[in-house]
Amino acid sequence: MNILVTGGAGFVGSHLCDRLIEQGHKVICLDSFDEFYPKAIKKDNIKDLKENTKFHLITGDVRDTDNLIDILTSKKVEIIVHLAGKCGAVNSLKNPLDYISSNVNGTVSILEAAKEAEINKIIFSSSSAVYGSGLDAPFTENSTINTPTSPYAASKQAAEMFIRMYHEMHGISAIVLRLFSVYGPRQRPDSGMYQFIKSNLKKQNIAIYGEGKILRDYTYISDVVDGFDKAIAFLANSEDSVMDTFNLGSSIPNDIKTIFELIEKNTKQSTSLSYKKSPLGNLHATHADISKAQSTLKYASKTEIETGIKTTIEWMQKLENL
Repeated sequence: MNILVTGGAGFVGSHLCDRLIEQGHKVICLDSFDEFYPKAIKKDNIKDLKENTKFHLITGDVRDTDNLIDILTSKKVEIIVHLAGKCGAVNSLKNPLDYISSNVNGTVSILEAAKEAEINKIIFSSSSAVYGSGLDAPFTENSTINTPTSPYAASKQAAEMFIRMYHEMHGISAIVLRLFSVYGPRQRPDSGMYQFIKSNLKKQNIAIYGEGKILRDYTYISDVVDGFDKAIAFLANSEDSVMDTFNLGSSIPNDIKTIFELIEKNTKQSTSLSYKKSPLGNLHATHADISKAQSTLKYASKTEIETGIKTTIEWMQKLENL
């Protein structure tokens, strides 16, 4: 298949491009190389793909609808996997308009381009942040999500609503995947797990929220890519119109103190911790119910947290500019 991956040079996107190329698909990677973090990191993510004839990199913004239509038609795209957008709940409090523009306007641009180019299969990367506050754990896909705690969460909710609208109005089949705290090699330098490991390796003090009691459903990158892979296959093989949502998590939340214990076990050195009040926008806990993804997509979380942390540490120890 010819598959467009937006945000394909990023953390999840580059791993997904690797997988799709391995399977023999033709991948069109669209990325704006936004300055949210250094371009060099994203370029390094896809350096091994650039010489592959099945990989085509296009530098551009998903909000350029005319360019999108041209890409979809000229490259004969069959499925769109939309990962492009701004991440980070706390950071979105500082720049809410940027998040709305990137995550909401960008998604509507994708949908409009798909409608005009008559592409009717889309997979969207959403977030556990949409569950907001006040829900009982574990979070299920049929939960009412009306208490966003950050512009980031609200932007993902809004994007999901537009996707459902385009499904109802224009017959676009779509799968929404809600990701839970993805970590692993190539993770963003601003992500929690990266900062936790970095502070340990460099023997620096790090301030963590909520006395280390905050819970996160950490999900290893290869498991998340498996979920996207299975969603693509499900959508490609479905003869009926599809509109569905799935959690991609590990279903085993860990508190931050436990994460540091596992890091220290692997590096054999301690971390200097201090504590600070959890900021607005930061959820106290995330916990995925993955039974629906297990049943429908045959998704499974295979990587234990200790194994994933060990592999991530080994990757970070090799970085030149940690």
